[in-house]
Amino acid sequence: NRRDIDDIVRALADVRRRLRRLTETTIAYLEGLLERHADRYPRRTELTSFGAVDKREVALSNIRLSYDRESGFFGTAVKGDTVITMSPFDKVLIICKDGSYRITGPVEKELLSAPVAHFALFDVEQGQRFTVVYRDAARQAFAKKVHIHRFINGREYELIKDKQGRLDHLLEGDSQATVHCTFVAAKRQRVTECQTSLAEVPFAGAKVRGTRLAPKPVVRIKVLT
Repeated sequence: NRRDIDDIVRALADVRRRLRRLTETTIAYLEGLLERHADRYPRRTELTSFGAVDKREVALSNIRLSYDRESGFFGTAVKGDTVITMSPFDKVLIICKDGSYRITGPVEKELLSAPVAHFALFDVEQGQRFTVVYRDAARQAFAKKVHIHRFINGREYELIKDKQGRLDHLLEGDSQATVHCTFVAAKRQRVTECQTSLAEVPFAGAKVRGTRLAPKPVVRIKVLT
């Protein structure tokens, strides 16, 4: 009887020890199962590991951001003819015809300073390159190539040096086209036009005035293929 009691006491102590080290106990139990039954029951699952998941890649693109040309408003609460479907982590690049631009996420409703020249999703990793052709307040024609990539969310920036100027053409990428400039009419003016290749225009910062396209004020700029 005493031997039975001693065996029970030792068994209880062993159980308490295993419960205190439950992780090791579980592992030992599973390893014992493998040793006894692995030959009869081969593994049907695959060993793998979990990698990091980018929340932007798995987010649902179910937000509708619209721009209304008549009112000049854009946002999720706006009903317009230009619509972008995006996720909460996406960014949209908006460039207006007065040369201002901003990069922002989904907003409810905001007013733009001028009609839109570019309204599309923006790749924050790669950025986006543009060839900008514009005229300042004195109708002097300029061109420059910019790489938009650094920004503060929602902040307004300027592509044109002169706020009173006008964005004539916004070409995506490094344009190699030729532009035709028609001069403002003047007395005794013999030369009324000129052509310049955009291939000669270098990349510069957004605040740089750029390369001058014509020696005189320009009334019209046409991009030739």
